[in-house]
Amino acid sequence: MRAAAVIVIAAACGSRESTAPPAPAPAPAAAPSDAAAADRAQRAMASLSDEDRTEMGRAMKALEDAMQTQSPADATRAAHTYADAMIGIAKRHPDDFEVQYQVGKALELLGPQVTNLGGDGAPFCAQSVAFARELAQRFDREGRAHAVLAFTLDNCDGAALDVLHEAERCVVLVDDAHCRDLHVRTAAQYTAPRCDGANVVRGLAVVSHGEPVLAPAQISAIEDSGGAAVALLTPEGRARLHAASASPGTIAVTVDGASLRAFTIDHELDTARVSLGVPIEKVCAKVERREIPVEDRLP
Repeated sequence: MRAAAVIVIAAACGSRESTAPPAPAPAPAAAPSDAAAADRAQRAMASLSDEDRTEMGRAMKALEDAMQTQSPADATRAAHTYADAMIGIAKRHPDDFEVQYQVGKALELLGPQVTNLGGDGAPFCAQSVAFARELAQRFDREGRAHAVLAFTLDNCDGAALDVLHEAERCVVLVDDAHCRDLHVRTAAQYTAPRCDGANVVRGLAVVSHGEPVLAPAQISAIEDSGGAAVALLTPEGRARLHAASASPGTIAVTVDGASLRAFTIDHELDTARVSLGVPIEKVCAKVERREIPVEDRLP
């Protein structure tokens, strides 16, 4: 999942055997409505001091202005200020779940936003994921805490099994449609036929002006999407494809020198991928099919 909008804090931003039957699992709480979510955000804001709100407002304004300039350096500086302000507020209200939750939401897309402007979003993703993990651990019975972690991991290209686990926890604790949709989407991607970079056929290449842009070494995996293979690229591969796409000329995808005609390229730097338009068996020497662990499947 990717977005360019600034996310802000106010949503308004050995054991003994027993023959006794097992206790029934508690029913999930009702998912919060938009009005309830806005009310919780307002209550979180109300619990902040004037100094907190002033610091937050300045950080938000600086980040919004930096995003408008489209400058990677400006965005990176403003993102540091924004993250520091949000985490500082969270530290001053350690036991207030609503404040912690709003801060987690505020950090959810920060890494991808910086990356989309050409900066290094990885440190911000690491910071956001670490905050969300602690949130989910400290407030384990709060479904929304697991939702924050699930979506932060998804935005920051976290491990699919981790996304599935947190989305499943969210659905069990609070029957949230967004968590359910995320689980269904991630499950479809995880169980789709795939191969890792080591099993990409050696003859696959992306070329520009007759020179290779990508080889199997720059492909992290190939996944099936609707019956067609999609190549996922390493960071080096993303950068090389992005540079080649910015230059005039023809890009071609070849297998053993033969061109593939039905390919498309996603040029976004942080999600660069090549849809090859051929069955996955044509470009993978060995195809893997994965299953979701039982404990991470939706009820």
